[in-house]
Amino acid sequence: MTLTDATDKRVSGALRSDGAAWVPAQPLAYHTTYHATVTVVDGKGTRSTVRTNFTTMPQPAGDPIVSTLDLQSGATYGVGMPLALRFDAPIPDDSKAEVEHRLSVTSDPPQTGVWHWYGDQQVIYRPKSYWQPGTRLAVSTKLGGMPVAGRYLDSDHTAAATIGRKMTFRTTDATKRMQVFQNDKLVKTFPVSLGAPETPSSAGNMVIMTRERSVLWVYSDDDQLEVSYAEQLTGDGEYIHAAPWSVADQGHDDVSHGCTNLSTDDAAWVYNNSLIGDPVTVNGTGKHLQSGNGWTVWDTSWDDYAKGSALRKGADRPPAEGQAPTGPKPPPMRMTK
Repeated sequence: MTLTDATDKRVSGALRSDGAAWVPAQPLAYHTTYHATVTVVDGKGTRSTVRTNFTTMPQPAGDPIVSTLDLQSGATYGVGMPLALRFDAPIPDDSKAEVEHRLSVTSDPPQTGVWHWYGDQQVIYRPKSYWQPGTRLAVSTKLGGMPVAGRYLDSDHTAAATIGRKMTFRTTDATKRMQVFQNDKLVKTFPVSLGAPETPSSAGNMVIMTRERSVLWVYSDDDQLEVSYAEQLTGDGEYIHAAPWSVADQGHDDVSHGCTNLSTDDAAWVYNNSLIGDPVTVNGTGKHLQSGNGWTVWDTSWDDYAKGSALRKGADRPPAEGQAPTGPKPPPMRMTK
């Protein structure tokens, strides 16, 4: 397959891994004529060549649907890192399969994974099991100019990232302890205080979504709280963070508003050694994690997760799960630092 523009400049590209289509490496220009030459060889060795010309669409008018890929090129992530693509407007059910068809994830070494829709504005990819440490990921979204519900998607995205060492965090409410495992070996144990009975912490399988050295939460002009060494776990604002005011309760009583409280030294260790994408499991609280409240991809079995793909055979309409939060966000307050 060769593709050239009107000046005979060649456009680079490659076949999809399944051989179903040839995809340019960069988006084609709007309202431009291209020349394509395709040569195929059949099982008997007979070669056939077809040449064709085509012109791309004019640049769409109006506001596009903006997409955001929550993956930074060059970054290193934990083994539980999901690949989240968010949209600022709903994607109707009859367009979801076409959106998925234009998404590509390549892992080295190869690992099985699938996309899953959370409501109409977020689709997230995860592997069947945690990523292997050292995995190199390449993500591509070929969405620019795709018509959706009378509008158009904004642009393509590409990102390349690396999976780091395996580190997981396990907190048990019955013992009021957080255990840290590196390569499945216990390396640290910290006393914690979880959510008080009236504001319990979410129990379930989560992922570190953000990491902040210092965060100022503003409830009102007269009610503010600054916390240090904070890692976000849920979309509605449950964090692991330093809480020097609750050190006497850590290991004994639950007194927080849902967060995982640590001493300043212990929280600093977690901050300095964690990565976005590290798995965090909380057990034994009075509230289970709500699906879609953050990156909850590991709180679902693989079989159920795969059913959320619009491309899955027989799944014309993915199961409705309610509108999920559209990505990491602070608690119901204004984050100013």
